[in-house]
Amino acid sequence: SKEHLFLTPPTTTTRCCIFPLTLNLFLVSLQPSSLPATFNNSDKMRLLTHNVMRNNTAAAGQSNAPLRITATQVRVDEPASSDDADAQRREVEFAKHTLPIINWESLLQGAKALGLDSLPPSVTPELANDEGFLRALYHVLMNVHLVNGMLTCSETGKEFPVTDGVVNMMLDENECV
Repeated sequence: SKEHLFLTPPTTTTRCCIFPLTLNLFLVSLQPSSLPATFNNSDKMRLLTHNVMRNNTAAAGQSNAPLRITATQVRVDEPASSDDADAQRREVEFAKHTLPIINWESLLQGAKALGLDSLPPSVTPELANDEGFLRALYHVLMNVHLVNGMLTCSETGKEFPVTDGVVNMMLDENECV
């Protein structure tokens, strides 16, 4: 069976929803068979999600600055594939194919805000092909969740609350681009 991604449009005309087109295109471009099983457990905001989120308000203009995380509750899940060689292979492939689109500086900032400071300052070609690094990267991207906190635009100060892993990025109509 095919999996489909649906976005629910806003229910009133006085609000608009901003959700980065880059994330939508990224998710739609993935084939369900290429996704590790844990990808579909999307009840909490992951660092992968944070990595592509931006403030799309008119006040932010064309800024591509990452949103700053202020965490009040974080959850780190145990890897689900510790004994499953096929799942480990899928995780490595997922991380390897995701690595070119990751904003590494944003990931470092987000990981540090969530209490993780073990990521290297940059990714060398050797690391990009190292299975151990790729499994660790997968873990950081997919198993570290911001449960409650705030995402703040460094350009405008606009705050987006995160409650139970869901980011509220609804804007008033006058804030929309």
